[in-house]
Amino acid sequence: MKKYIFLLIIFSLFYLINCDNIFSSDDDNTTDFLNCGSPRFSNDGQQIVYIKTLKKPSCMSNDGINEIFISDIDGSNTRQLTVQNGMLSQPMFSINELYVFYKYNKDTSTNIYRINIDGGNITNLTNNNFANSIRDISKKDNEILFYSTRDDTTGIYIMDYEGENVRCIKYTDGYVEHAKFIPNCDQIVFDDNSRIYRIDLDGSNLRCLTDGDDRGYYPEISQLGSEIIYIVYDGDWDIYKMDIDGENKINLSENDVVDFSPTISPVGKNIAYYSDRDGNCEIYIMNLESGKQTRLTNNEADDLSPIFSPDGLKIAYISERNDNWCIKILDIEN
Repeated sequence: MKKYIFLLIIFSLFYLINCDNIFSSDDDNTTDFLNCGSPRFSNDGQQIVYIKTLKKPSCMSNDGINEIFISDIDGSNTRQLTVQNGMLSQPMFSINELYVFYKYNKDTSTNIYRINIDGGNITNLTNNNFANSIRDISKKDNEILFYSTRDDTTGIYIMDYEGENVRCIKYTDGYVEHAKFIPNCDQIVFDDNSRIYRIDLDGSNLRCLTDGDDRGYYPEISQLGSEIIYIVYDGDWDIYKMDIDGENKINLSENDVVDFSPTISPVGKNIAYYSDRDGNCEIYIMNLESGKQTRLTNNEADDLSPIFSPDGLKIAYISERNDNWCIKILDIEN
């Protein structure tokens, strides 16, 4: 059981899943690709960008190759953006929706690329022999927050949409899995070595928000920039909330099961997450004021990694159906 839960957690962290077809019916037997994942809504909520792992010819490896696709949220108007025959991941729309940014693993390096929304003008923004990974896109400036192993160490950096004006915010103790811009101010939060920190964009005013016996991973910020949702491992995974200054820590899902992958609604009233409390992983929503929790999915499949649409009315998630995985979208009101 522990091994099973661990594998589900790994799938959630990287958003890479076996897939039959995006928005597919349960009896669809399409087999032209192996995997899909990393769904991200466009800023107007009308499209989703995501990864498909395509099958390779039989003379090649069975591992497949990842490419970037875009679809309307009803599954129509699907188009392939990239043809790079490699391991692509972490697709994200630019705030102006003119570009998609993504990570490309090639040989011994991992670089951040930009592609036009029509599939043209692929640009390597980092262009080095180190590991570079996208962490967030600024909603007020044309800036990209990313993790890198350049400078012979690990650190958090910022660059613009052209890959210029690169500056290091903070050298870190290890791999930074999660980092986010704080809305309405020039700061970020990030996790490093099982702690959550806040720091100004110029690298000043570093503050540990989970010091002492506290631990924390994967901080998510409310749109008002006043609260942080994060996860803690204390024998199982629980979801916590704290103020942006690290005060008033509350365990929102105190139990003996896995509650994981929380995401905050745009208006900040609800969080969505997945839990295995009912025997398998299902999607839940919690009202942050009342603490009321509502199960949104109810089937024998494992449902993971929910994300809200920009208007907060829909949730996209990944689901195992007929021994395959697919991307599903549900209307919260229904």
